[in-house]
Amino acid sequence: MRSLAKAALALALWPSNAVAQEMAYFGNWAVGCDNLRSCSAIGLSDEGAKIGFVKIERGGEANAAPLVTLGLYEVGSGRGSKLEAFLDDRHVGGHVSEHDDVYMKALLTGEAADAFVVALGKARQLRISRSDGTGRASSPAVIAAAGSVPSLRFVDDRQTRSGTVTALVNKGRQSASRVPAVPEAPLVAAKPIQIVEDGPPPASIANAAKDADILACPDGMEPIVARLSARRTLWGICNWAAAYNIGNSFFLVAEGQVTPVAFEVHGSSNSRFQHGVSVLTELVNPSISRDGLTLSATNAGRGAGDCGEKGEWAWDGERFQLLRYSRLDTCRGIVASEWPVTYRASRK
Repeated sequence: MRSLAKAALALALWPSNAVAQEMAYFGNWAVGCDNLRSCSAIGLSDEGAKIGFVKIERGGEANAAPLVTLGLYEVGSGRGSKLEAFLDDRHVGGHVSEHDDVYMKALLTGEAADAFVVALGKARQLRISRSDGTGRASSPAVIAAAGSVPSLRFVDDRQTRSGTVTALVNKGRQSASRVPAVPEAPLVAAKPIQIVEDGPPPASIANAAKDADILACPDGMEPIVARLSARRTLWGICNWAAAYNIGNSFFLVAEGQVTPVAFEVHGSSNSRFQHGVSVLTELVNPSISRDGLTLSATNAGRGAGDCGEKGEWAWDGERFQLLRYSRLDTCRGIVASEWPVTYRASRK
């Protein structure tokens, strides 16, 4: 069921509508860009050390400015706390922060972000800690800065900024007008799908899923059943299970006919996601949003869920179209909402 031959067949049936984007890794830095030339580079602390990160994001427009996020994993951080940042021994600010239930975060924009990016490229390390206004500081997260320069050079290249006055690293004398307009985002006319309760899957689905490793699936695990229209029903059947991942195969049932579902992807690397093939024939840890407009899947790299791949799809009345894809291969305490995005579309 997971063979490349079947994936290749699905690829022919479900054509891609945008160019896949790749990720790059430089030491403890990860960088990725999407189909709209928006990029993000994220610097990570060492494995087993205090968890923190710095993320530099930039849109693909010629006049897009960088946005810097400093993040520190802190449990129960109180109001009034600040994030203190040091580049080597140089204090680069006590930044007012907000807690998002996982991290304390501080945002740098405008001239502050520009100055930080320049200073980061000349430093050996970044230290981030929390202060409470009394002179006491938490233990710092330490992030090596060496990978920032090649990561931002990657961004300059993918955004075609190299040699222009807008580049972060590869600055030149060419004007910003040399940077081409960003592509238009693919538009997906999403239609809601409704989760329903149903009995055992029809025999036709059972036959189609007969190769599944049912013995590995949890006892009593119910299928995912959703109404797509008066004529079509979506069935998701457990295909295999591991310690923290559960794979599901999906089928469309219409007037007794069963059709396996293929899900379009971009920039996927995990073996479960069929490296080198532009579709998935199964989803890992799938879920449907409350409004029925999004079918999501997260393939966790480990139990903490701090690395892996995440995709979101929408049903347009005929097929599932990709809305968003993000990925991070390095496991360092970073939740999925912070992973670099390699594809995005707009929902209408």
